[in-house]
Amino acid sequence: MKAHLIGIGGIGMSSLAHILIDRGYSVTGSDIAWNNCLEQLKKRGVRITLGHSHKLIKKVDYIAYSSACKENNPEIVEAKRIGAKLMHRADLLAEITKKKKSLVVAGAHGKTTTSALLSYVLHEAGQRPSYAIGGEVCFSEYHGKFIDDSEKFVLEGDESDGSFLKSDPFGAIITNIDPDHMEYWKTKETLYEAYKQFISGIRSEKHFFWCYDEEGLLELSPKGVSYGFSNKADLQARDLVINGRLITFSICYQGECIPNFMLHAIGQHNVLNALAVFGLAHSFSIPVNIIKRAFLHFPGVKRRAELRGKRRGIEVFSDYAHHPKEIRATYEGFKKAYSGKRIVCVIEPNRYSRLIAFKEDYISVLNSMELSVVTDVVFSNEKAEEEVLTKILKSVDGGRVEQVRREDLSGFIKDTLMEGDVVVAMGAGRDTIASLILESL
Repeated sequence: MKAHLIGIGGIGMSSLAHILIDRGYSVTGSDIAWNNCLEQLKKRGVRITLGHSHKLIKKVDYIAYSSACKENNPEIVEAKRIGAKLMHRADLLAEITKKKKSLVVAGAHGKTTTSALLSYVLHEAGQRPSYAIGGEVCFSEYHGKFIDDSEKFVLEGDESDGSFLKSDPFGAIITNIDPDHMEYWKTKETLYEAYKQFISGIRSEKHFFWCYDEEGLLELSPKGVSYGFSNKADLQARDLVINGRLITFSICYQGECIPNFMLHAIGQHNVLNALAVFGLAHSFSIPVNIIKRAFLHFPGVKRRAELRGKRRGIEVFSDYAHHPKEIRATYEGFKKAYSGKRIVCVIEPNRYSRLIAFKEDYISVLNSMELSVVTDVVFSNEKAEEEVLTKILKSVDGGRVEQVRREDLSGFIKDTLMEGDVVVAMGAGRDTIASLILESL
């Protein structure tokens, strides 16, 4: 069996590639720029071409593409011309997983950490899950895995393009609903209707967990099991103690409170992620002691409060936060974990459309910071609207934010950072800002 993946270097496409390789496929692919995902696939024997050309389309069993690929992509045009079996990534993944019990993690934020933690707990319980995760995990060499005789498949759903609706969830976790990716959804009503459709397709209500603390989910008031810090949730986290990068908490469920769960993480939002995973793992009768052990030893996900290095007494972290809600949660998590230290956030904004949609939220979160550095916007195929960022920064209290072009960032870092600072590079672009900061120290 042969498959060709257009845009194979994307995080979702590369996880699909690993799954196809595990299933015995011969895989080829194309993309426009080299990255770590392509490096991993090359080591597994995947033939990768940089650039797109109609000449790459050969006779294969499947040709898959992601939502990032445009209709005028020469490979897509050629595949349609010759009548090849051309499928969206999510459709091919749905076909591959149709005989599995898919456990789908959906939501605007927290999906990657939650799906990775769920996969790790199932693995530690000896249940050998297959998985497709939207981030590079630290417990495995690859973020996509397929085990033929494994019953469970952990799937990180993608709401950005609606493709999570193509999954067939046996069980699910919904972390939150936020009006993000509105260039696709257009209206809040359309987005919420999509989540209603997703919920209606979940096959087992007792294996469905949703966050009670999230206003959007409360508005939908779905069936299933609610979780949260609220004492109105079915499944609750209590007694949080934050000691540096270690969070200790209790879990109360079905009339019992179990103490001393421990998680190496930054930010109490990760306790909510763990709470959801506990619930779903518990619903499969995984013993509490195994879940506790897995939580304690979970090594995390790359670019989620990932420590990249320490120089001159300055710790540098990389984090994927790019939505203002994520930026705030990450910043507040670091403030609690590193109480008394100066937290310097270096933010690479993602998309002008997001800056426009969440202008007031960006102003609010930047005003909450002691010092933030905002660098060039990553805007993909969008039109550059630099005045949007200028207006946001002018609305922030003086001295709290600095706008620094990427080419000037190294000099600024040398002149500004002090011993004892904790620096967090935030953004959804390619992970280069944290490396640049470390090289500048």
